Amino acid sequence: MKSVLNRRSMAMAILLFVFFIYSIAQIKNKVQNPSFEQVDSCGCVNGMFALGWKLFGFNGNPVVFNSCCLDTQTTSVPKNALGFQFAKHGSGYGGTEIYFKNISNFRMYLQSKLVNTLKNRNYRIYI
Repeated sequence: MKSVLNRRSMAMAILLFVFFIYSIAQIKNKVQNPSFEQVDSCGCVNGMFALGWKLFGFNGNPVVFNSCCLDTQTTSVPKNALGFQFAKHGSGYGGTEIYFKNISNFRMYLQSKLVNTLKNRNYRIYI
């Protein structure tokens, strides 16, 4: 009887541990579609848009790279027109140029609304 109780309590402890780890893992990312996984369509040349993101540019346009594009001379992952880069998570990432020597007033950026409002606390941002 004692060994059955020990097994049950061990099973309960493992179950609680798994539930605890699962609940920590369910912390939501506050950015919509953070890995650029969800795209509206797979247009390899300036035709792919990540859902939940806005792409803004002045004298240029930001680019979404995704492995659904098989053309390695455009916006494929990991090999594409700008080089070779694996996605950190999943199969996509966003890209933008931040400076051009001979173009004044050059700007381009990616923007997304947050899933919910930030609270008054510290946050980590990974790029």
